[in-house]
Amino acid sequence: MKFSSTFARCFAVAATLTTLGLSTQSFAHAVLTDPVSRDGADANKTGPCGTAVIKNGPTTYTPGQTITVKWNETVNHPGCFVVEWSKDNNATFTNLTTVKHTTVGATPRPYSTTVTLPAGDCQNCTLRLIQHMLANDTLTCPPATPAAGSLYYSCAQMVSASPDMGAAPVDMTVTEADMTTPPTDDGGSMSTGCNFPGHAATSAGGLMVLAAALGLLRRRR
Repeated sequence: MKFSSTFARCFAVAATLTTLGLSTQSFAHAVLTDPVSRDGADANKTGPCGTAVIKNGPTTYTPGQTITVKWNETVNHPGCFVVEWSKDNNATFTNLTTVKHTTVGATPRPYSTTVTLPAGDCQNCTLRLIQHMLANDTLTCPPATPAAGSLYYSCAQMVSASPDMGAAPVDMTVTEADMTTPPTDDGGSMSTGCNFPGHAATSAGGLMVLAAALGLLRRRR
C-alpha cells in the first residue's frame, strides 16, 4: 500500500505539471519532404541531424541551382524555421534562409521556400531544416542562444552533378568530298623548308623572270 500511495502522489504531480504546461517534454515536430529527409523522422532533437536510421539516399543537384525546399510541421508550435547548408559532412553549417512560423491551416502544415545552393562540387553535402520553438511568434527568431531542448532537426543528404562545361568534340569524320577535293598549292611543305609566307605568290613571278632572261639571250645572239 505504501508503494501504491507513493505512485499515486507522483502521478498526481505529473498530471498537475502537464495541466499547467510545465511538462519538460515537447511535441513540436517538423520534417523535410523535398528534398526528402534522410530518415523521414520528425522528432530529431539531437544535432546535427538526429540519430534515426538513414533510409533515404542523397538528392542530386547542380551547383548554384535554385530549388524549392518543402517541409511539414506536424504539430503546431510558435517559433521559426531555418534552412542551412553544410559542405563538410555536417561539421559546419551556413544559413540559407529563415522562414517565420504561421498558424494558417491545420497540421500537418506544409511550408515551402526558395533557396540558391552554393556553387562548387560536393559529394557529402547536407541541407538541414531546424525548427526553433519559442514561447510565441513575436519573439526574435532564431534566437542568439537557443534554449536547451528547443530545436528539432531534419536533414537531407545532397550530392552535386556538375554539367559538362568542356568544349564540343571536333568532328574528325572524313567525307567523300574531302577525298576528291584537289589539294591547293601552298608553295611547298614543312619537310622541304619552303612553306613560308609569300612563297606561293612567287611561283608565277619566277616564270616571268625566266621568260625575260630567255628573251635577253635571244637579242644578244
